[in-house]
Amino acid sequence: MLAHALMEIKLKGSTTIPKAKTYIDVPESILENYAGSYFSEEISMTFAVRSSEGQLLAKLDKQPELLLRASTSTTFHVPAVGATLEFNTVEQTLTLIQSGQSIVFNRIAPETKNN
Repeated sequence: MLAHALMEIKLKGSTTIPKAKTYIDVPESILENYAGSYFSEEISMTFAVRSSEGQLLAKLDKQPELLLRASTSTTFHVPAVGATLEFNTVEQTLTLIQSGQSIVFNRIAPETKNN
């Protein structure tokens, strides 16, 4: 990402350097509220979200599980793929924002813990 930004500066002659994202820690109790399965009828895919040791992880269908990085208590970034996930606990939704598109996933099941 940085190499891309630097190349763009060189090609366009811009002197504006993009700011690095600042990430925050979100309490485990909040992360646990987001854990579960979310389905999008629009693209017929399911996100599986889980919390583990103070981290939030997400997996879209059969793709690899990825670490989510929080910029707010409801907004998480997936640096590996340039995506953002926004959680809404009132509406019980997760919104995927990537490449200028937004796709809403509705919660279909909370995460269950094995005893």
